[in-house]
Amino acid sequence: MEHENPTETAPENDTPTDANIPAADATPPAQDGTDWKAEARKWEARAKENGKAAEQLKAIEDAKKSELEKANERATQAEAKAAQLEAKQLRTEVAAEAGIPAALAARLTGATREELLADAKALAELVKPSGGSSVPMGTAQGSTRNGKQVFGSLSEAVNAFYQN
Repeated sequence: MEHENPTETAPENDTPTDANIPAADATPPAQDGTDWKAEARKWEARAKENGKAAEQLKAIEDAKKSELEKANERATQAEAKAAQLEAKQLRTEVAAEAGIPAALAARLTGATREELLADAKALAELVKPSGGSSVPMGTAQGSTRNGKQVFGSLSEAVNAFYQN
């Protein structure tokens, strides 16, 4: 008995043949006459060229960025050094204004001129000659004890230290 059920019978033309399978490199038929595979190859070649150019541009930008970073670092260092020199000059000016030795100017603390001046005045009180001595600053006066010089005030000792 033969079954007439179409699901059970296989058509005779279902077996693939070389004629039914398109070749891998065959160009599909174009309705407008364009060779799409050739166009795709052309755009792929352009994309590869652009990729190489993009890599070169990135390398150049990285080189420039590192130069820019170096310049920024040098500028930052220069600004820091300028700030240090300005602060040193301000401390020296305030020390002179308060009447303390220039050698003690580095010991002044404060962020503003007013803070530095207040600190300089406090330091001047500590280093001023004791007992109203008429010894001018810059001269070391004192007695010797056991071969060592003894000073009457801190300012005399500091002045003597920096003169020697």
